[in-house]
Amino acid sequence: MQNKLIPRIATLFIKHNILLLVLLTLPIVLYTLPFLMTGSRLAVGDADYLMQTVEAARQTILEYHQFPWWNPWVSGGVPLFANPQFGLLSLPTLCGLLFGSIVGYKIALVLYLILGFWGMYFLLTRCFKTPIVTATLLGYIWTFGGYFAYRAAGHYTFFTIEFFPLLLLLFLRRNDIRFGWAWFGLALGLMINAAAHNTTVMSLAVVGVFILIELIKIGAKVGKRQSLRISAETNLADIKTLLLSALVTLIVAGPRAIASFEYIREYPRTLSFFPEDSIGIPDGVFSIFGPVRQYFDPPLIPNWSWMEVSAYIGFATGVAAIICLVVLIRSRLLFKPITSRISPALLLILGIIFFLFGLGLIIGDLSPYNLLRHLPVFSDMRVASRWMIWASLMVILFIGAYSLKRYRKAINVLLAVSVIELFAFGTLFFAKQYTIEPAEYTHSSVINQQVHYDSKRNGIPYDENLTATTRANIGQVIAGDSLIDTRNPAPFGIDTIRCDSDQGSCKFVMTKNAVVTEWSPNKITLKRTGKGDIRLNMNPGKYWLVNNRYAFANMRLVEPGQSFTISDKSETIIIRMQPKFSPGWLLWKLSNPK
Repeated sequence: MQNKLIPRIATLFIKHNILLLVLLTLPIVLYTLPFLMTGSRLAVGDADYLMQTVEAARQTILEYHQFPWWNPWVSGGVPLFANPQFGLLSLPTLCGLLFGSIVGYKIALVLYLILGFWGMYFLLTRCFKTPIVTATLLGYIWTFGGYFAYRAAGHYTFFTIEFFPLLLLLFLRRNDIRFGWAWFGLALGLMINAAAHNTTVMSLAVVGVFILIELIKIGAKVGKRQSLRISAETNLADIKTLLLSALVTLIVAGPRAIASFEYIREYPRTLSFFPEDSIGIPDGVFSIFGPVRQYFDPPLIPNWSWMEVSAYIGFATGVAAIICLVVLIRSRLLFKPITSRISPALLLILGIIFFLFGLGLIIGDLSPYNLLRHLPVFSDMRVASRWMIWASLMVILFIGAYSLKRYRKAINVLLAVSVIELFAFGTLFFAKQYTIEPAEYTHSSVINQQVHYDSKRNGIPYDENLTATTRANIGQVIAGDSLIDTRNPAPFGIDTIRCDSDQGSCKFVMTKNAVVTEWSPNKITLKRTGKGDIRLNMNPGKYWLVNNRYAFANMRLVEPGQSFTISDKSETIIIRMQPKFSPGWLLWKLSNPK
C-alpha cells in the first residue's frame, strides 16, 4: 500500500503543479531565512512602531475581545483602525494573531514576497506570454530587489506594492476569469485594508493609468469589419465590469477608507520640500542599475539615504533591457500590443515618467514631480525617489514583453546573473537591522498612560520600546505615529500631556477623586471617591462617550494637547470609544434621535 501511495502523491503534485509551486517558492524562503532567524529581535524606529500596532490589535482582540478602534498605548492614545499604516484585514495582523506581533510581522513579510513573486510570474506568463524561464527569473528579480531588502527594517506598509502584479493580472484578464470583476475588486479592497499608505495609493494610481488607457479607446472599433454598435456594446459591458469591481472594493474597503480619510483630513502632514530632496539623473540610474559596490559603500543621496532611493534590480538586468529595446526597435515591434492595449512602448513611456517623478524637484517647479505635490494625498508623499521602484517595475515588465526568440538565451543568462547577485547580497541586508531583544517590563493591570521609558541598548538610542511596553500595558507618549508624531516638541512635533516613568504620581487617574474598576482599550469604568472634575492621563477625542454622551463632540478624532476632563457627577462613570458609522454608533443614534 505504501509503495503505491508515494507514486500517487507524486502524480498529484505534478498534475496540479504543486511541485513547481514548492520548488519556485523555496528560494524565497531561503532568501528570507536569515531574517526569520532573528526571531523576537527587532529594529529601532519604524519596525518597532509598526509591530506595536499589530501588538495593540492582538491584545485588543485576544485579551479584551474588542474591535481595535483605539490604540491606547502610544502618543497618549490614538486611532488604530483609522491609522493608514495599520491594516486589520492584513497579513501582518493575521500572522500577529497567530504567532505574536514580532515573529508574525516577519512571517507576513515573507508571505508578501511570495505573493509578489507568484503575482509577477502569472502576470508575465498569462498576460505577456513570457516564457516560463524568463518569467521565473524576472519574478525573482522583482522579489529580491533592493527596494524590499532595505525596507524590511522598517515599513511593512511598503510591501503592499506586492499586490500590484496580481492587480494588473486580474485587471487584464477580468473578462477571461469567471467572476473576474469580483476577484479584481476583492484584491483592491484587501490591498486598501492592508495599508492605506504610500505604495497602496501609488498602486491604485498606476492601475488607474491602465484603466484610463482602456477607457480612452472606448468607442474605437476593435477591428475594421466590426460595427460601431458592436464595439459600443462590448465597451459598455466592460464599463459595467469595472463598476462592479468598484462596488466590491467599496464593500470590502469602504469603512477602512472612510476612517483613514477622516484621520488624514484632520491631521494633514505639513511637509517642507528643499532642492536637496531631489536626486540627479546619474544617481537615479544608479539606484536602479547600480553595480554591486552599493552593498559595501552605499552612497548618500542628499537628505535621504540610499535606503530610501534604492530600487536596485541589477546591472545585468539593465543590459538585458537594452538588448530588448534595440531588437524591438529594429523588428518594428515596439508599438505592437502584447495583451489588451499594452505594448512595450507604453511600458517604456511609463517607466520614463516614473523615473522623472523619482528625480524629485530636479529642475524646480517645472519638474514632473511638482505636479504630484499639488494633488490630494500625493502631496503628503515627501520622498520622491520612492517612485524609482515603479521605474524598476516597468523595466521588468518591458523585458517580459519581449516576445522574440532572438538573444533569448543571452537575456536569460543576464537575468540569472542579477538573480544570483540580488540573492547573495540582498539576503544579508534583509536581517541586518534586527539586533535588539525587546525589554521586559512588569505588567500593569491598569494602563499607566503617557510615560516615557528611555534606554540605550547595544549603543543604540532606543527611546521607544513601543512593542515591549504595549505587552506590559504601559502607554508611551514618545512615539512616531504616522500622523501624530510626539517624538519632537512643537512646532515640528505635537505637544502632549505626559509624565516621566520615574515619577510616583504618574497614574492613569491624575486626580484623587476616582478609581478604575474596569480598564480596556475601548471601555473604561470609573468609581467616584470624591467630588470635582476627574482628569485622566489620556488623550480625549470626539468619539469618546462619557455615560452615553459624546463629551468631546467639538474636538477632532484625537486631541493630544487637551485634557481628558470629566465633569459628570455620577458615582459610576463609563467611558466608551464609539466611532461614527460603527454598529454601536448606529444603535446609539436610534436610541438618541436628537
